[in-house]
Amino acid sequence: MVIAHFIRERTRKRHDQTLEQGRTEGRAAGRAEGQAEGRTEGRAEGQAEGRAENQAEWVDWNRRRMAAESAGRQFEEPYPTPNDAN
Repeated sequence: MVIAHFIRERTRKRHDQTLEQGRTEGRAAGRAEGQAEGRTEGRAEGQAEGRAENQAEWVDWNRRRMAAESAGRQFEEPYPTPNDAN
């Protein structure tokens, strides 16, 4: 009876250790996956915002160009570049 109790306790402890190890590894894997997804989403959002800002710069530039042409003025402003959109 004493031996059976000892074996049962040892088995339970090993089982508990295995469960805790699995939980710890699962948390770490989930955290890493979440961080990777967050970086990917952040980059995609940043690129989309950058494209939208650059497009807005081009629209503004073209509006000024067309206004100058319709008024008969010479338009010498350079093309907007991606770095100009802040």
